Amino acid sequence: MDRTKFAALVAARRKAKGLTQKQLADRLHISDKAVSKWERALSLPDIELLEPLAAALDVTVTELLRGEQLPPEATLPLNEVETLVADSLKLGGEEQAAREQQARRRYLLRWVLCAVAALLECLTAAWVQGVPAEGYLLAVGTGGPMLAVGLGLAFSLAAALALPERLPPYYDEYRVYGVNNGILRLNLPVPLNNRNWPGVKRAAFWGCLGVALAAPPADLAVWKLAPPDFYRAAWPFVMLFLLLVGIFLPMILAACRQTRR
Repeated sequence: MDRTKFAALVAARRKAKGLTQKQLADRLHISDKAVSKWERALSLPDIELLEPLAAALDVTVTELLRGEQLPPEATLPLNEVETLVADSLKLGGEEQAAREQQARRRYLLRWVLCAVAALLECLTAAWVQGVPAEGYLLAVGTGGPMLAVGLGLAFSLAAALALPERLPPYYDEYRVYGVNNGILRLNLPVPLNNRNWPGVKRAAFWGCLGVALAAPPADLAVWKLAPPDFYRAAWPFVMLFLLLVGIFLPMILAACRQTRR
């Protein structure tokens, strides 16, 4: 499978159909950056995208794999067909694995930076409140900031590593409301598909990190401004509610926003 020939065919057929990269990407429920990379021979599409891409460009899957249009009467030897299919499966799998590995590295780097920032916030809050750092880090009864920090960091790491970068094709054909990846199950009141899924995963990751980063400053503000009885008795429950809102609301909004487009 020649990347250069594939890139030239996709670009030529897209222009012949009068489509922009964004319009073609919208038909395939992917980003226009992915189409740009195809046309610059930097990457290849996932195997499940070959058929819808061929339909959008009005070519056959075989022509995509060969990187050239064939005469209507042309036939290919069986061994060449088998070679094309085997190569496409191999390359598609390699491309998908490489993209997922690269995405995980980016998520992990951002997670480490935010985890360090959250820890520094906790130490600062402990210093301002005049309590030992170890006491603040272990306490979950005085507002529970570390509970929110711990859950936020744990859920964001799970979102980065356990949630897939792309959903199976049947998500685009049927109304599916959840993702089950073995160790992690996610259910939302909005159907998921490959159009809204990238936004949902980003919202899951950053929403959980946002909870972890916001918990210590919020706890410190309530400690300074609210009555002591409220801080000790009611604030832990309020923080738990805000924790749940901060985790799920961004995902729901991201799914709704992309679904309406």
